[in-house]
Amino acid sequence: MRDERRQRPSTWHLALLAIALWTTAFCGTASGTPPPSSAAAAGPSPFRGPYSRQVVADLWTSRAQRGANSLDPQTDLLSGTPLSGVDKDAVRRQRRKKFRDALDSVRSALPRIKIKTEPKTFLKIRKTLFPLKTRLTVGADYSLQDRQWKLVSSWQDNVIGGTITLNGREFSIAKDWFLPFSEIDQHQVGAKLRVHAGLNMDTGRLFAKFRMRAERLAPIAFGDGIRIDQRVPLDGRNGNAKLEVKGRVSFPEPQVEYSTDRQGNVGIMTGMGDVEVAIEQLNLCFEY
Repeated sequence: MRDERRQRPSTWHLALLAIALWTTAFCGTASGTPPPSSAAAAGPSPFRGPYSRQVVADLWTSRAQRGANSLDPQTDLLSGTPLSGVDKDAVRRQRRKKFRDALDSVRSALPRIKIKTEPKTFLKIRKTLFPLKTRLTVGADYSLQDRQWKLVSSWQDNVIGGTITLNGREFSIAKDWFLPFSEIDQHQVGAKLRVHAGLNMDTGRLFAKFRMRAERLAPIAFGDGIRIDQRVPLDGRNGNAKLEVKGRVSFPEPQVEYSTDRQGNVGIMTGMGDVEVAIEQLNLCFEY
């Protein structure tokens, strides 16, 4: 009975034997001693299942063929079987395709920009004078399409900011004021006061007109677009020649259509127009 107990391997013997086999399999490459290539060379193995010495020997052989310091991420370290591989190039191509499709969908949803360039061209000549603390501007416009001259003038008072006009023998000045009804809502509802006073130089008669009406300042609406009126200096900031551009930018309005039929099918279609930029005038101005 004592001899049979001594011949049976204990748990500690099995653990030490397992550590020796694993050390030989994975560290034998550095020392140059390969592990046993078969189970018969080292006697009967106490291991059963996927972690047997034969599997460890096969793993050591595959690592020796690839190199001691190389690990294949697509191979199982224990069983040596290849994992489910993923084509990285195919993944990159698929991601690029998804990005291009998303970009195309965004581009198709954005409104396009249409530019209309059929401007009228004028040659404008202006002269500004400052008599009696006023601003007097006289000049002429020449239309290159119609080949006609047009005299223009404007006279403004720098003291109260009114507009001075000379119509025939009548000399007059006009000024507008906006009077809000409430201090809280100053820019919504109020009264517009217009004062128009003048002198008839033939008869010497003075006159004055007053007009007041309630008005509500409408919010900024982009339905009719935004006016463009810019002047670009051609010979420096303090020069006399300027390029005047007048136009309009029209923004699109979203469109939503709802439809249904007798079968109960419902359809909704959304869309948006284009942004239109129209150049109405392109003028060359000389101001002195």
